[in-house]
Amino acid sequence: MLAEGLMDDAPLSPTTQASASNPFSSGSPSSSGGDDPVQAPDSTPNLESMTADELQGKLTDAQGTLSTNQDALNSIIDGSDSTLKGLQGDIDTAEEQFRTMLQQVEPQLAEQYATAKDNLNAHNQAIADKKVEINKTQSNIDTLTGEVANLDSQLSAFDSAIAELKAQEGSENAPDDLASKIAEAESQRQAVQEQRDAKQAELDKANEELNTLNGELSELESQTAEKEQAVNLAETEISKLKNEDLNTLKSNIQTAQLAYNTKQAEMMSAAEKAVSDAQSEVGKIQSALNTRQAEDIQKEHAVLSLKDAEKIFKTMGLDKQGLNYDVFTMALEGYNNLEDKGNGMLGIFDTTQSADKERYYLLDMNNFELVGRTVLKTGSGNMDNIKTANKDGSHATLSGFERVGSQYYSDSMGKNAMRLIGLEDGINDQSEAKGTVVHYTTKNSTWGCKGFTPVVTNGRVDLAATDEKMHRLFPENTIVFTYPTDERYREYSALV
Repeated sequence: MLAEGLMDDAPLSPTTQASASNPFSSGSPSSSGGDDPVQAPDSTPNLESMTADELQGKLTDAQGTLSTNQDALNSIIDGSDSTLKGLQGDIDTAEEQFRTMLQQVEPQLAEQYATAKDNLNAHNQAIADKKVEINKTQSNIDTLTGEVANLDSQLSAFDSAIAELKAQEGSENAPDDLASKIAEAESQRQAVQEQRDAKQAELDKANEELNTLNGELSELESQTAEKEQAVNLAETEISKLKNEDLNTLKSNIQTAQLAYNTKQAEMMSAAEKAVSDAQSEVGKIQSALNTRQAEDIQKEHAVLSLKDAEKIFKTMGLDKQGLNYDVFTMALEGYNNLEDKGNGMLGIFDTTQSADKERYYLLDMNNFELVGRTVLKTGSGNMDNIKTANKDGSHATLSGFERVGSQYYSDSMGKNAMRLIGLEDGINDQSEAKGTVVHYTTKNSTWGCKGFTPVVTNGRVDLAATDEKMHRLFPENTIVFTYPTDERYREYSALV
């Protein structure tokens, strides 16, 4: 085989400035110093292809984002956000100037106004604080609800697995340790049930707290009209004084309050959206985690036979990994018929998929696990005629079943490779004679070899990491099946 070459490689007032900015418009840090919510993490990665541990890590990150955004929303509601504190300072300054002058003009009326206004402000703050308590309690309820749903999903998976195990009792094909498998599954289910009961108790308590808080909020809100009326009465008496300076100062208070209200509404809208987006992200990840954990439970307690193609396909999650089922069944059929199954690993090269896809799958057939995937390139020759492809000089990747041999260093290619040993007469028995191997490639095709994508660091091939990848995905004595493009394969093959 010819060697493949390597790649060549007028200034605004403080109040106006604050109200003019929108710190939450893009999810980036606020120029006004507000405590911003952050954007929900991108869920572009395929959640269905992630492991339970990966999903749990992603869920933890998403929950952290949600918590940050909820804190930001609560700080806007209760006025503790730094931007709103600045605007509140404008209101307080205008209010102090108004009260000082009113004290000079009409001391008794000033006392009446101050008492009514302070009562209303304290009342409104109590309402805001209560809403924050409600938000925090609701957030806790949402988290607990997700946890209970996750445990319910696990319980359902255990029930299904246990029922399937018990259905094999008395069967000729039942494993010798079936009783212990059932006992282990039932013990694990009981542990999950106890966790579920504890979480449900927490959830019930949180719902009771929420009902109490909502009742207290309703009671506070029912008192608002009375507090506002006391302020309105005092302001009506003040207006009768017909003092122009007082009116100007009162107008300053109203302007500052309008700026605060406008900014708060603007920030609330952005923060609520950030919370909603983060909640949606958490929900998607939690759902994917529930599914993955349920699949893992059923897989852990499944009794599988190499003849159970459909069951193995779904248990290993290959239906969600893009592997063509017909390719899988042909690979499994031939693997079953091999007397020497090598190291118990089966590599499947799904040539029905395009060359830019991760179309090579390494399966652990002893534990029924997907070990890994990679993009794999074919040779530049024609695979559509098995007999021609099997001849030296064809530059075609060989179809059918091969065994991965030992590693060697190719002087002509300047890199390590794994030998391939053909297992099918007339189909790929000339593999060694042709010099077809597994190696990394940076090109779109090879000269008859199977070429996987290398690990690239800082724009260059990381040889150590690439060799590690080769050994992990093409370990010695692995059986590799390449799906044939020649429809006569079944006619020629003794394995399928």
